[in-house]
Amino acid sequence: MTDEQRILNLLRGLLCCEELPADCLPIDLLQIVKVLVQQAAGGEVAVAHNALAQHLSCSESVIKRSQTRLKDFGWLAVHSGKRRAHPNKLTVLTDALPVGDLTRTVVSEEAKTLAVRYGSGLRSINKKRRLFKGWQGRFAHTLQLFLTKCDGDAAKLTSVVNFAFDTPLYFKRAVRGPHALRPCWKGLLKAHDDAERQQREAPPTPPLARVPIDWDAIAAQQVTR
Repeated sequence: MTDEQRILNLLRGLLCCEELPADCLPIDLLQIVKVLVQQAAGGEVAVAHNALAQHLSCSESVIKRSQTRLKDFGWLAVHSGKRRAHPNKLTVLTDALPVGDLTRTVVSEEAKTLAVRYGSGLRSINKKRRLFKGWQGRFAHTLQLFLTKCDGDAAKLTSVVNFAFDTPLYFKRAVRGPHALRPCWKGLLKAHDDAERQQREAPPTPPLARVPIDWDAIAAQQVTR
């Protein structure tokens, strides 16, 4: 594998990763992409904050804060050139970058069925809802990713999706489509499992006490009337 192919795979894996740090911003990913491309072309990258800000269409303060976050993530090494009045040297620590799964997703018939049901559910919530061309394929692809994380259990995935629609915290995302649930899937799955566990551990509801009916008293009241 050539260096160019390795860098390309790193970029693809980083951009499709679903477990990025919570405070990771788009500018952080853009800066990593920028430095990685330059690394692949010529090794060390020596670039000033103002040059990066110009290339990425942002301010120098945004670049500085982004580099601070990237250092905290362990993704970027910054070698200061201030003493020699040189720009900082930047190095992306490729071994520390989170990489998503790049294997091809094969959509199953179960995922296609769930996609159709998801679309029907959206239309039942809002009858004026328009689903654009190709929605079934996009929904099925996302639901297949969720199905894989549920170990192929379609019943569990259905339960999780229903939980998202029934929970105010996830409802707005759910009505946008399954793709909107991807960033919060880990938290959604945990909340669903916690709710199911609490329901299992809750004490059973005692049956209602039956009050005996005094038919004689009822008959006496009807006679007096």
